[in-house]
Amino acid sequence: MLQDFDLDFSRFEDVPPPAARINVFRLTLSLENRLSQNKSFHHALQGTAAFHLQISPDGRFLRLDPKGPYNLTFTQAGVRTHHPLGAMLRRKGLEPPLSYLMYWQEALDCWVGQYDGLAAPSPVPKPQNRKRRKAASHI
Repeated sequence: MLQDFDLDFSRFEDVPPPAARINVFRLTLSLENRLSQNKSFHHALQGTAAFHLQISPDGRFLRLDPKGPYNLTFTQAGVRTHHPLGAMLRRKGLEPPLSYLMYWQEALDCWVGQYDGLAAPSPVPKPQNRKRRKAASHI
């Protein structure tokens, strides 16, 4: 049952509608270093398969430049196993699986991806190998 509240609805904020999945472009790197485009991103690329791939110093941003020089070529299905990329990201402290939201940057004439936080959970520390001390017996 609602209580009688004196609410000022003029201070409430509108919640935007969720983005349609068709408009979400994503590039994902799996544990096995398999780089894959989601269906929407694959469709938006319209058959473009070769890119100049760069990553930011912290690994949180990607740049895909379709003008080259090419160091990444996707298959027709929009996937590519890329061990060097996986190794670089791991050295930067990012553990796959990783996901990047991709945006076309008109001013830069390239795709820019932003890491969106979908990473593997932090590893659980292994317990230290401690030997149990036997309690002294009291006689």
